Amino acid sequence: MDISLVKRYLRIDFDDDDELLELIASAARDYIIGAVGSYNEKDPLMLLLLCCLTQEMYDKRSYTVTAGIKRSHSVCGMVLQLQTKYDGADVNDSAGE
Repeated sequence: MDISLVKRYLRIDFDDDDELLELIASAARDYIIGAVGSYNEKDPLMLLLLCCLTQEMYDKRSYTVTAGIKRSHSVCGMVLQLQTKYDGADVNDSAGE
């Protein structure tokens, strides 16, 4: 995953949080694999979902954890579309690893 794409999406033009963004993007990728069953870095919708999840995790950092963290309707819709598109298909892209 090219962190520069995530930074452009988040409109971040400094390097101070690069390590944190890489960690969050990696967690977002794992979330997608768990929700969809695979990850394809060449799929534009999957890349957009990765950016959206990274933004949610980056923006909502907190020292306290609240129960019932909800995902946006857009994120839920993208997950559902990708689940349907990749239903059981093995499309893991090793380029992101």
